[in-house]
Amino acid sequence: MFTVCEIQILQGAWDYVLKQISFSNPESVAVKVVKEDCKMVIVGHKVPVDEVAELIGIIMKDVATEHDRKKLQVTEEVSLKHFQLLVLLHLYFLNNMEKEFEGLHIQVDRKKHIVIFTGRSSHVHAAKVKMFEQIQELTGLIVGKFSVGYIEFLKIPEVKTYISQQIQQKGVLGVWNVEEGNIITMYSLSDEGAVTACDVLKKSIIETPIPLDDKQISALLETDIWNKEIKAVEIEYQKALVKIVLADSKTFVIYQTSAEDKEILKEKVTDILYCHATSKKKIQLSSSEIRLLKEQYQIELNTLKEQSAKDHVTLILDNISVYIQGNSKRVKDTKQKIDDILRSIYRKKYTIKKAGIVKHMRSEQGQAKISQVEKKNNVIIHLQTGNDNDDEEQDNRSKSEPISPKKTYKETAMCTIPSGQTIITVVGDITELDVDVIVNSANKELQHVGGLAKVIVDKGGKSIQKECDNYVGSKNRARKMYEGEIFCSSPGQLNCKMIVHAVGPVWQNGCKQEDEYLSECIQTSLEKTEDEKYKSIAIPALCTGILGYPPNKATKVIVEAIRDYVRENGASSPIRQIYLCDVKEDIVDHFVSALERYFDKSNIKKQRGKSDHVSSSPVRSRHVSDYYGSCLSPKRPSCLDSHITVTLVKGQIASQKVDVIVNTTSTSLQLNQGAMSQSLLKMGGQGIQGECSQKYPNGIQPGEMAETTGGKLECKMIYHGALPGYNGSTAMKIMETFIKNCLEIANDNGFVSVAFPALGTGNLGYPKNQVAKNMFSCVDRFSSSHPTSSVCDVRFVVYDKDYPTIKAFEEEQRKRQRLSAEYVSTQTKSLGLDDTTYQEEKKAVSTKQWTVSKMPSSVLNLVVYAKKENDADSALRSLEESLINDYKEKNIDDALIKELSEEQETAILKLEETCEVEIEFNKKIGCINVRGLIENLSNAIDEVHKIIRDLDRQKQKQQQHAKIVPDMVQWYFFSIEDTGQKLEEYPQEVNLILEQAFKKHEPQAFFLNNSGNKYVVDFNTYEEFPEDDPSDTVVVLRKSKLTGSGFDMPSNWASMDQYENIKIVTLQPADKEYQDIVHNFQTNMAGNYNSIVKVLQLGFYVFLAIP
Repeated sequence: MFTVCEIQILQGAWDYVLKQISFSNPESVAVKVVKEDCKMVIVGHKVPVDEVAELIGIIMKDVATEHDRKKLQVTEEVSLKHFQLLVLLHLYFLNNMEKEFEGLHIQVDRKKHIVIFTGRSSHVHAAKVKMFEQIQELTGLIVGKFSVGYIEFLKIPEVKTYISQQIQQKGVLGVWNVEEGNIITMYSLSDEGAVTACDVLKKSIIETPIPLDDKQISALLETDIWNKEIKAVEIEYQKALVKIVLADSKTFVIYQTSAEDKEILKEKVTDILYCHATSKKKIQLSSSEIRLLKEQYQIELNTLKEQSAKDHVTLILDNISVYIQGNSKRVKDTKQKIDDILRSIYRKKYTIKKAGIVKHMRSEQGQAKISQVEKKNNVIIHLQTGNDNDDEEQDNRSKSEPISPKKTYKETAMCTIPSGQTIITVVGDITELDVDVIVNSANKELQHVGGLAKVIVDKGGKSIQKECDNYVGSKNRARKMYEGEIFCSSPGQLNCKMIVHAVGPVWQNGCKQEDEYLSECIQTSLEKTEDEKYKSIAIPALCTGILGYPPNKATKVIVEAIRDYVRENGASSPIRQIYLCDVKEDIVDHFVSALERYFDKSNIKKQRGKSDHVSSSPVRSRHVSDYYGSCLSPKRPSCLDSHITVTLVKGQIASQKVDVIVNTTSTSLQLNQGAMSQSLLKMGGQGIQGECSQKYPNGIQPGEMAETTGGKLECKMIYHGALPGYNGSTAMKIMETFIKNCLEIANDNGFVSVAFPALGTGNLGYPKNQVAKNMFSCVDRFSSSHPTSSVCDVRFVVYDKDYPTIKAFEEEQRKRQRLSAEYVSTQTKSLGLDDTTYQEEKKAVSTKQWTVSKMPSSVLNLVVYAKKENDADSALRSLEESLINDYKEKNIDDALIKELSEEQETAILKLEETCEVEIEFNKKIGCINVRGLIENLSNAIDEVHKIIRDLDRQKQKQQQHAKIVPDMVQWYFFSIEDTGQKLEEYPQEVNLILEQAFKKHEPQAFFLNNSGNKYVVDFNTYEEFPEDDPSDTVVVLRKSKLTGSGFDMPSNWASMDQYENIKIVTLQPADKEYQDIVHNFQTNMAGNYNSIVKVLQLGFYVFLAIP
């Protein structure tokens, strides 16, 4: 039986019912849906129809229940900060809330950082409270400020995951947030956790910046080639999460999470840059360097251009620069080769000092000379002006010291050995040799205070001494070296590459293995030179100075050691040249003799004729003694031709500040015997006695010498000697030999000053006058035989209470003073010298005491550019030689030159600037030397002659006046003779000077003697003395020659003695003169008096009433 059932459905439930309805037996039921009326009609058998109707009823009931429930739910949104949301997600906080509150549903919008709560109102509220409590527990720590690239790398999901995993492995929560200004803050549940997470973040990202130094490279970054190559690298190292980004126009950065491949990555990326980028380099050069490259480096540059062209690199030279363009890597390689060429250029600064040289060399004639020299020697010469680009470039290039146009040494012999070595003997300064290694004669303490060692430190700088001090100080053996040992130091400012400080033995008569120690020094020095692969070495005559080794023996040992080394090492040794050098020719002669003994004579060639130029020692000033002998100067040369100044000192020798102090003592060298030795021992310390005992255990013989250091004294060395008791000429001869040895050894060691006592004048009984004479004579002879010796200051020190000895030395010095004064006196004929002799003698001293003015126009600085050092040296010599004929000199010899005033001297020297010449001025000998270009010389000489003629006219007028004055008044001085005092007249010119000053009531008058020394006459004391020694006085006297003048004294007055300047007579009260004066005094004047005197002085008389 069919049944029809109509069911009305709520509109809101319509769709839900249609979805949920189902039929267990659809064949027996038919359903009609009337959507407009929300009705559903069911037709069929009764049982199935009832089942469907019941099902629809259940569905509609569920819909109604759900509708009622939804009316009780709420939905709320909460906005959070990004890091807060991340923390909640990491803690699974939201999932836990859904589980805790039934029916609560939570949604998250990650983009907007929003959390949506849906559920019963109470559940939503409770969940929100717990959420904010959790957020409140977070603690934050600033990690730091980072680059944009770093931040972007950190945003990569894989990087985020990697870092989060690294933090989790540390067992802490860590969430970072990028805040304003690219500052990263790390958040965690505790401070400790935040610190740990920060540390993990910092270590997890490696940032490697690579600067871009070329615009072409920056342009490459925008190309497909770059992107493709970089992408390949990122893929290759994707496990390290690599990202390569451009930070700015000058830098790109590699970011990665593993430091393991950091350097490899950097190298790969850099290679990509330089392999594909196009680069351009510009090398700025001076015009002189460009010229040299074009003229002397054509082959090298053409070869380089061809090679560069193959690598698609362009190389162009213009007038100021070198341009290189092409692939960056190839450009870099080409630039390196150009730099190598530039470094090979030899640059030498040189200074020419000649009057007017600057203007001359910039003239057409000078430029022509330079051009000729350049072509001849394959160089470029640049004249520095201080305001061009070449000068600036010069300061940035390697600098070379100027050379001497000629050698400062001479080679005397050369020995060529079959194995290839050459041994050369040289006279000269070892420090001037062009060698790799210099051997220095050192003491055990490596204290370079004398001889060659001092010269090396003075020239090479204090760094050499400091290096030696550090070495000795680091050795744990009483801070001393052993005999035979060496130490190698850097050369400081010397031209060599290494200095070998060799500690040679002290000569002890050959009984202490001296030969073995000296040979060891040489062998070890050569071996060390070989180890360093050096090619040349210079060896001095070790131990022949202060160490006392006989030169003939030392040179044999040295040459024998060289022979043994050559035999053993032969051609395998890198050493090619061995120089044997000394400043003394006789010692170098010993070297030559030793070569002839130990090597085949046929291989030795000696120099014949004149050798290369050897520079002389520096010119020392010469003091010419006074023209009359009564005045003793404290510091004067012992003889006219001597370059040695002898000084007489009154005091204690132990207080002298000199290089060498000479001491006389007993043959046993016991310094506690004798006053002088005791004084030296007291002030110098017991170490001096210790040295004597150690070096000379058997003492010394009379005439021999023992050397020790100065201890605490202000000297470097003490020369101890023993003299026999006086027995006549034999004792004197021993004393003279001792003095000679002292001076020679001081010279060998390069010492300048030596102090002698008055030898033998104490208990030994030597005659004081004879000692003084012989000591002066010894210095004279030494000076004559050693014209270039280093010794130039000799002092004779006499105890200030030993008046007899002082007097003896003063008398001897006066005698010598008179001799030298007579020698330079203008009255040569009266002394038995003809004009020729005088001119020769005057010429001999005419090179001393020149005063030379300097001016900018006389100093030309230039730079020579060359491929080879020899070319530069040759060019400089050629340039100097080319100037020889352009310059001339003229000597003006005139006695009037001695009398030039300061204003006239200044006017003459001013000619250096106005005429561009050089003027050397020597008033003492009356000579002016004018040097300069021929065109400038004539004007200068004319001006000099004009000044001299003006002076001559002035002098003639003065001489006429001077001839008249002696008829009226004459000034005298007392000279000291062996027989007593002698009254001598002043010359007419001096007489005029004194009288004019006297008439003007000046306190003093000044005049120059024939030697140019200035003297003072004091009118208060009537004494004359040298300006530099007021204690050296003589009495002067003035006498009026006028008769019948107002100067006539009363007839009853006694006349003055000829030696008196003033006469004072006290009148007695009983004298009539006394009574007349009293009467006149009381009549014309008021006051009291105790006595009346009459005073008679040259030129006037007077009565004085003394109160």
